[in-house]
Amino acid sequence: MIALQHHIQSLNSGNLLLDEGQNHSYVSGNKLRKFNGILKEQPEVNGFITLGSVFSSHCMTTAFYGAYLGKPVVLIIIAESEVDERDFPHLKASIDFGAKVLFVKGAEATAFIDEQKERYKDYLWIPGGGHTPGAAAEYCAYFKSLFQANETLRSVGHIILPYGTGTTAFGICKAVSALQLPTRVIGVSVARDKERCLQAAAEFAGSETELSPLEIVDDYAGRYHDRTPETEAARQWFFKETSVLPDPIYNAKSIEYFYRKEMSNTLVVNTGGMLNNLL
Repeated sequence: MIALQHHIQSLNSGNLLLDEGQNHSYVSGNKLRKFNGILKEQPEVNGFITLGSVFSSHCMTTAFYGAYLGKPVVLIIIAESEVDERDFPHLKASIDFGAKVLFVKGAEATAFIDEQKERYKDYLWIPGGGHTPGAAAEYCAYFKSLFQANETLRSVGHIILPYGTGTTAFGICKAVSALQLPTRVIGVSVARDKERCLQAAAEFAGSETELSPLEIVDDYAGRYHDRTPETEAARQWFFKETSVLPDPIYNAKSIEYFYRKEMSNTLVVNTGGMLNNLL
């Protein structure tokens, strides 16, 4: 597994920034940390098969780890129209890492995925976004260590991050719950409504207590990959304040909410996906 760094910096209004975009070099972010947890679940694999969108940093991370370990990778990319791989940085990087890319439309995806899982049944199947118990456990352990090492972090009122499948947010919630901290975890959904977000998190929860710190913001439900004037303004302003440019697909949504609500005493988690800034 790859050794990762962490970068926490102070912002104004008593806020902090955890920038997972700096935890490694070319491939970075929460997906890389989650993948370390996935490999703890099943360290011996013949290959990897997973799915995602053309914007997926999870797919790129899977391709990277396949190249790193010398294992084949199959990526199922759900796209409604013909795609030029060169237009999507994460997808181009995945191909450069040697991944085999298969495209399918959303309406045909379920049957197609089942076919490919059977065809590559010797490969490790990873759900989209790396949504596995091992990935959630990795973030739980990581945040426990951060809380225990940083007294200031233990006193923040909120942690805010983008919410896709919810694996990272759940891991953080579990750490908050285990340490009995008063912190609220704000997950700003990039696509799903609140009900679906909570269903995904509940898949791993051992009790309601582990989910009690979680709040879901679904202002962007059904608006995956939307780039609004508000999100664009927020990411540019955040860049001026921090020298960190949030990606326009995922983190821009949580940063927009952060500014709109004028949040203070908050840890902002930039989860990565930085190559999407080249879109």
